[in-house]
Amino acid sequence: MLCENGFHRAHVALIGKTSFEWISAFFGTVCCGGVAVPLAVNETSDMLCRLIEFADVDVVAFKSERDDLYNLIKETNPKVRLFISLDNSSRHDDVINIDEIFRKNEPRFDLIVDENDLAAICFTSGTTGFPKGVMTSHKNYVYSARSVHAYLPTKRMMTVLPVHHSFCFTGNILKSILLGRTICVN
Repeated sequence: MLCENGFHRAHVALIGKTSFEWISAFFGTVCCGGVAVPLAVNETSDMLCRLIEFADVDVVAFKSERDDLYNLIKETNPKVRLFISLDNSSRHDDVINIDEIFRKNEPRFDLIVDENDLAAICFTSGTTGFPKGVMTSHKNYVYSARSVHAYLPTKRMMTVLPVHHSFCFTGNILKSILLGRTICVN
């Protein structure tokens, strides 16, 4: 959907709790050459707007719990041209529901991304000042997921950390996919 609508290589901010839709939006972004920008759902509105500007975001995918960001982002970040509701409940007319994207777009597996291309900008907690954006490539993610050596005695993996957290995404989500496990969203 991003590629077909002029958002090839777009930077997509993902703001919401762990969900199938959040995970789908992440993979939909990086699989068409875009850059995911996972952000903490409980971060202040002011800080989220600053991080969105800093990461040069074009698209914001958010859950209704952060619907307060819509007007603020429109005022402060004119580069953002598309808003996606991750839980299909936005009150704004120009926000696209993710279910609509799922319905109207067939999965594509023909797009090739280079392993060294940027996949995500993950922000540190910023304990020593303003959060730092860590540029993570596709190769970084695969290597990290393959490097997690955890004993997994069952076919199911429960996510416990917030999905924007790098360890949750690599250790829970990517490692589970790598091993063919079922991901149980907490």
